[in-house]
Amino acid sequence: MPKREDETYRNIYPHPPSCNCWECTQKRVKGSGDTSLTGICPICHKKSLFYNSRSGQYECLNLHCRATGRALSEIRRTKYVPRHRIYPTIPRAVKKRTPRRAWNNIPLKVRKLFLNLLVIAGLGLSVWNGYLLFTHQATPVRGTIVFVASVGFLIWIISVLRSRRYKYTKPSFKLIFGAMLGILLVCAFAGIQPMSSFKDRGTSWVAQRWGAISSPPPPPPVTQPPSPAPSPPPPTPPEDKISAVSKAVVYIETEVVGEYYSAGSGMIIDRLGYVLTCNHIVEDVQSPTVILVSGEQHHGTVIGKDELRDLAIIKITASGLNLPIVILGNSDKLEIAEEVIAMGYSLGWNWEGPTVSKGIISAFRYIDSVRCIQTDAAINPGNSGGPLINSEGQVVGIAIAKIVEEGVEGMGFAIPINSAKSFIADVMEKEQAQEESQVEEQALLELEKETFRLINVEREHAGVPPTKWDDELYRLSKAHTQQMADRRELFHTPVGASYGENCWGGRGYYHFSGQELARVIVSSWMSSPLHRAWLLHELLRTSVVSIVVTPDGQYASWTFWTSEAGEGPELVRKIVDEWQRETGGKVPWLEWLKEKGYIKEYTMAKWQG
Repeated sequence: MPKREDETYRNIYPHPPSCNCWECTQKRVKGSGDTSLTGICPICHKKSLFYNSRSGQYECLNLHCRATGRALSEIRRTKYVPRHRIYPTIPRAVKKRTPRRAWNNIPLKVRKLFLNLLVIAGLGLSVWNGYLLFTHQATPVRGTIVFVASVGFLIWIISVLRSRRYKYTKPSFKLIFGAMLGILLVCAFAGIQPMSSFKDRGTSWVAQRWGAISSPPPPPPVTQPPSPAPSPPPPTPPEDKISAVSKAVVYIETEVVGEYYSAGSGMIIDRLGYVLTCNHIVEDVQSPTVILVSGEQHHGTVIGKDELRDLAIIKITASGLNLPIVILGNSDKLEIAEEVIAMGYSLGWNWEGPTVSKGIISAFRYIDSVRCIQTDAAINPGNSGGPLINSEGQVVGIAIAKIVEEGVEGMGFAIPINSAKSFIADVMEKEQAQEESQVEEQALLELEKETFRLINVEREHAGVPPTKWDDELYRLSKAHTQQMADRRELFHTPVGASYGENCWGGRGYYHFSGQELARVIVSSWMSSPLHRAWLLHELLRTSVVSIVVTPDGQYASWTFWTSEAGEGPELVRKIVDEWQRETGGKVPWLEWLKEKGYIKEYTMAKWQG
């Protein structure tokens, strides 16, 4: 046991009367009645505390203890420091910069939230890499390495967070589970694969089961004498299936600035004129020519491209089409050595329909991280974009290329149709939404023209010349009306602007539509003296009408050039002078007009709910 310089301590048995060891001190303390002393140092928690009769203080024989030379009350107020935490003093500035000290300075809730997000990110990364690996959307070697690395990262995070250091900041299982469930639901309803397909399958399954439960029980069967079993229908010959597919295979011809022609094949996937082909055929053009088997030629527009998989979709611009289509199969069910047929316009020979070549599936390979079908069916220049069909006449692939080298025979490649289905669905959905938007814009423009016509009719009845439409003024008016719809209130352009307007609308007018809306707008302006004065102002020669429809309201503006208005109608000048005299311009113009009754209440954006 270590010794102090000011005291001689010997571990000799029997102990001398002046011994200050723990046992002797304990005996003397018990005799004095002070039972609070146990001989255990409250600082280092060792049995090394004793009373030094010479100095009159309590001391500890542990050289690393800080209790030496203090009174008992001071010792009890001293913070306990474990042995492994006793190290040389570090400057305060260095302590602040240590990572552990910086981590401990962060609030507890923030640390816990960060660790929860870290676990969620690791879990999501592992699930996504596993999905890419097991659905063959990643190369086997690279996909396996990335998947193992992500799983190892997740395991390492969990093992670290299980230590006692993160006792109070461990991630919450309920929070992680709820966050992952919420992310999956958002992906499912946002159309992100594969969660969208799982959602569609689940909803269809629930609908079928619910229909089976809620439907009434079927009537009891009626017994009839047994009839001979019908003979099975004769099998469809392969020639009929090939003929049905060939009607939907088209020849695509492009011309790049008169320099050269590019030819290829394609297949009609929708009766409205959607054609699936290869991207390298239409890479430098936007308006290729689509030639059907019957010889009909149609102009098309490229509406979607996937450069990674070398896919493109063309939309035939003709209307009223009812074209034959191909049937898309399931390429995941293909097996090696299964027979397939490649169809297309080889070498650009399109006067006798597509050519047909038969072969088998040789292998499944990855080319530039894209999974491809290798086949020995003849794929020649011009076959690109043509279908690769199975024995059932279903398209299982899109021919893209072949290897042309000396000593290489029968190595053609096609993109699996399942890899293209998501691309097809996204492009068609986007195009249909754009077409619907164009239809709505056209209907709105016709409504604006009708409102403009009704205003000119009112001007003719009043003996005032009609105004003409101006496209530049319409652009400014449309922007002003859109701002009113965004702000959900009516307002005028400031004094001195190049144009002025009559405003109408607000929240709550969504029940008007078509011709009824045009009549309501014009009648509301004509029933207001101030707006009527502007509509029938004889100096105006140009005006436009713009309308914006929102889910909860409708807004309209009749706009004119202020340079043509002169000093304005006489009634307007009188009202403006009255407004300036009474308010000095401090009260908003529209509110003052409403208080004075110069405009109707329904011309204001009063409705707020």
